[in-house]
Amino acid sequence: MNALAAHDREVLATVSQKLNLDFTNNNAAEAMLRLPFSWGGVGLTPSAAAATHGFIASMAATLPYLAKTGLRSTDLSSLSTVQALGETLASVKEDCRPDECPADLKQFLTKFSVVTKDSEGLQSKLARRHASDVALCAIKGGPEMEALYTARADHTLSSAPFRAYPLTAEFTLTNDEVRFAVAFATNVKIPETPSVCSCKVNTALDASHAVSCGPKMVLARHNRLQRRIATFAETQGITVASNVRVSVEDSSRQQEPDLVLFFGTSNPLEVDITVTNPTCPSRKERCWQIAGVALRDAEKRKRDKYENQANTRGHAFAPLAFETHGRAGQPVLALLRQIAAHTPGDVGLSPADMMLDLQMTLLKGNAECARATFAKAHAHQDFSRSRR
Repeated sequence: MNALAAHDREVLATVSQKLNLDFTNNNAAEAMLRLPFSWGGVGLTPSAAAATHGFIASMAATLPYLAKTGLRSTDLSSLSTVQALGETLASVKEDCRPDECPADLKQFLTKFSVVTKDSEGLQSKLARRHASDVALCAIKGGPEMEALYTARADHTLSSAPFRAYPLTAEFTLTNDEVRFAVAFATNVKIPETPSVCSCKVNTALDASHAVSCGPKMVLARHNRLQRRIATFAETQGITVASNVRVSVEDSSRQQEPDLVLFFGTSNPLEVDITVTNPTCPSRKERCWQIAGVALRDAEKRKRDKYENQANTRGHAFAPLAFETHGRAGQPVLALLRQIAAHTPGDVGLSPADMMLDLQMTLLKGNAECARATFAKAHAHQDFSRSRR
């Protein structure tokens, strides 16, 4: 285990060096880096922990069958493998050990020397307890880290870009986009981040603020998503009418939805796309503690604005809401399934393929927003210095 722990430290050092991100003395950020994809993390799970869980679970599954081997009359506690098992059990924290797994070696041998259902899925249970302990470490990093964890946890969409296979140009991330993705997912500070933003409020600048500042880039991210959804529908035989947004004022002034999809055999569907930031300080009271609140609020705002008018035209309406960390509303998933159901013949995109594409598009849009916000802040900072 010492060798695996050393390996894990080297991997973390390599990641930090390659991305120029410092996780030293930042346990909360490292915890988000270590969390599995299914928990909204970056998925850099320590190999030492994985090996521990696999070893314990494999021993629990193997012990009942030793009675049928030449070891049936042997004192198991004298075996070096079993002694290593005792050391491994002792190394597992109490909070990370499920009830089905005794900490005492003798109790473990007694329990699992006979076939028991408690040995089934034991590795997964150990891994979940370990992930829960890592998540607690992230939450203890302060209100901002708790908000980040709430925004990303318990859904796989937030970590989708880390699981994508870059086999096509659309799924390929630049080095800067990968770096931003990791920093955004862990709340670790990018070294060259200016201290304050160039916006009128002079807000302290971090990744969360950067992805929501600047109407022009926020609109560009919106238009990226709009184009991808329209492309999905058109590729799979659906007629689409698009209302291209050229400015934020245009979006707020006009009441036309982003897209109207004509399926032919059912009522046309009007959709409007929005991206909301669940870690925005203005939403601190609700969204920072309850997952999905920002998404539901955004959907309600869109329904209040567009649904009645759509119904008067004999159309259905669906708000397509995304959070900056990847969570998507049920109307998005429903639309992707509806598009997939209209695929002509046996060739087309699955809902999972389309959702992964949208997650990559969202991440690219976030990185573009942050890049522009940082550039403006640097320019403002230099201008301020020149006037002194």
